[in-house]
Amino acid sequence: MEIELDELPETCTLHDETSYQFSISPAIYNKLEKHLSLLRAIGRTSSKRNFLLQAIQDKLETEDLSVEIPKERRINFRISRIMFEQIDTRVDIMKKYRHTYSKKQWILEALYEKLEKDEKEAKNRLKELNGKKD
Repeated sequence: MEIELDELPETCTLHDETSYQFSISPAIYNKLEKHLSLLRAIGRTSSKRNFLLQAIQDKLETEDLSVEIPKERRINFRISRIMFEQIDTRVDIMKKYRHTYSKKQWILEALYEKLEKDEKEAKNRLKELNGKKD
């Protein structure tokens, strides 16, 4: 199936636009902020809006819907009742400020933060190992 794009974001006028809003985790927001700072440092200034529009445009252009749609992946794990209740308490607090906050979102943030932390540690360890070989 081939999809044809109607218009590029930069050619749309205000009446052609639709507003869309969603929440993202602080970890992803911070990563976006750091990335935009990096772009500014190398002379490629971009606003959050333009960066997001470009990301959407890139995906629209490169996503191939003619191939098989990837299977949804699920993670199933057991968790202690105490840990579950601690998560519940944190989520209840967050719901006072973010109405759509959920245990799933909290757990995904924990997973993302752990992946980021471990990736940094692994990169630093590899640098140390490579430094010793020289």
